[in-house]
Amino acid sequence: MFMRKLVGIFLHIIICSLVLSAANNEENAAYESFEKEMSTVMKSLLQQPHSLSRFLSNGGLRNYYKKNAYRPFWFDEDGIKPVAVELINAVEKDPVLEPASHAFFGLDDLMVAISTLESVSPMNGETVMRLDGTITGIYDAYMKRVASGSIDWKEFQLKLEALEKEKKILASWDRYGVYKNRIKLLYKALKNNDIYSAIDSVNYTYPMAKELEKALRHYEQIAKDGGYIQLPEFQKLSEGDTDPMVLLLRERLVQSGELNSTECFHHDSNTSCSEEYFDVNLKEAVKAFQRNHGLVVDGVVGPDTRKHLNITVEKKIATIRLNLERMRWLPRTLGKRYVLVNIADYKLFMIDEGNVSLEMPIVVGEKRHPTPVFSNKMSSVVLNPYWRVPQSIVKRELVPKLVKDPYALVAQGMRMHADWNESSPYYDFATIDWSVYLERENEEENFEIPMRFIQIPSNINPLGRVKFMFPNKYSVYIHDTSAKRYFRYRQRAFSHGCIRVSKPDALLQSIAKIDNNISYGEVQELLKQSNKTKIGLETKIPIHVIYLTSWVNHDGAIQFRDDIYSYDTMQYELLNKAVMKQ
Repeated sequence: MFMRKLVGIFLHIIICSLVLSAANNEENAAYESFEKEMSTVMKSLLQQPHSLSRFLSNGGLRNYYKKNAYRPFWFDEDGIKPVAVELINAVEKDPVLEPASHAFFGLDDLMVAISTLESVSPMNGETVMRLDGTITGIYDAYMKRVASGSIDWKEFQLKLEALEKEKKILASWDRYGVYKNRIKLLYKALKNNDIYSAIDSVNYTYPMAKELEKALRHYEQIAKDGGYIQLPEFQKLSEGDTDPMVLLLRERLVQSGELNSTECFHHDSNTSCSEEYFDVNLKEAVKAFQRNHGLVVDGVVGPDTRKHLNITVEKKIATIRLNLERMRWLPRTLGKRYVLVNIADYKLFMIDEGNVSLEMPIVVGEKRHPTPVFSNKMSSVVLNPYWRVPQSIVKRELVPKLVKDPYALVAQGMRMHADWNESSPYYDFATIDWSVYLERENEEENFEIPMRFIQIPSNINPLGRVKFMFPNKYSVYIHDTSAKRYFRYRQRAFSHGCIRVSKPDALLQSIAKIDNNISYGEVQELLKQSNKTKIGLETKIPIHVIYLTSWVNHDGAIQFRDDIYSYDTMQYELLNKAVMKQ
């Protein structure tokens, strides 16, 4: 009896297996038939004169489909694949492109076409492959923008050239796109059924970029809820004041998260007080706002703080989007250990395995001489440096002084040489008629003074006692300074383009800890002398000079800074133009 039951079970299993196998074979046959039909359709479509995609020529599409035997990427016999939906969602919600993504990529028309296609059975083969080609074109166009940004870089460079021509402002910005094979990335992503594996392989990697994306969503919600409260004009508000404006201030800081609630409590007890009273908790909230906006942190709401409180949430949203775009222009590998200089923040950071090991105020180029945006590697440190004065400074600043007094520069340790060798003979300033060069400066744009001006090492040398070298086409470097007073200012754009550091000794010490070529003790002894000493670094340290006016810091707080070089305004226009054109 038992054996008959056991045989029955085995027979049932075998029959079920045969039925399932037959079903699978039928399904595979249907799939192969679909693939074969679609392949034939795609070959025919790609031979037609009109491209299937407005982003990619038929020749470009052929490069995608050839290796796939012209079979569809985004559809199967059941309709659109989940990975295609994933791509469309990524494009739709891209934080930089989102305001115009539907129109730019034609997503509304695409979704209608997909819905119409899937409502009919069987699906029309030509329609399937036309849509498949359309989505492939969208993938290609989107990946380009993720990898290198959206603005027209040539047009931006033309705007910088116009600045030089019209205002004699020599501004420079280098872009570091990611150049990976988009076709190979697509095949790999489809194999893993994960389109984000392709997108993330070329997208920004700047620290806390994803947190900035999250902050953007929060600000968008504030905009939907009616935006920020605007504070009417008043002279100032500070701790101890009682004023109807204080309640508005409380409500405004609750909106942006510096304050948890509008409630007021006395400092020395839990006794509540009027919400129109400026208590210590409100003062700390104001300080937090000021820190997050690079303002003077004093807890007093004066005109400057009020101005920043009244920046609309829509303006902040636009600023965040622009800075996420800028992160797509940065190198994707910043380095295990690197120096980060944010021009707009007037700060230098040493980053060690993701942690801030050093932070200091800096002075950057004034608006007429902006510090360039670029990346390089620190290769050496120079102690007791000579200053080789750039032609622009010689012509604009030194020659007028020499016209009045040929010995005006001698007391500063300035010398005039035939070349840039500080050991070569130097000449008497009085042997030159400087008025001739002053006239030429007024008449000719590109003339050069043949003599070379070099200032010897000293405590009044503008480079101070230490220079950190990272050879670059802009002749810009990080250095000490004799003008320490500028570090007390909130806005510190005073140099001719180089980066002046407030704590050169601390930076030296940090480098000495990681480089065997530098002994901090020996360096201190050498600095007591006046002889120039150059020390090559054993390990080159990446230097990234950036310009971000919004980011999330290592403490998780979103930051905003003033647009000191007016790049935001210039690039808003180009970004809007790039995503609005169809």
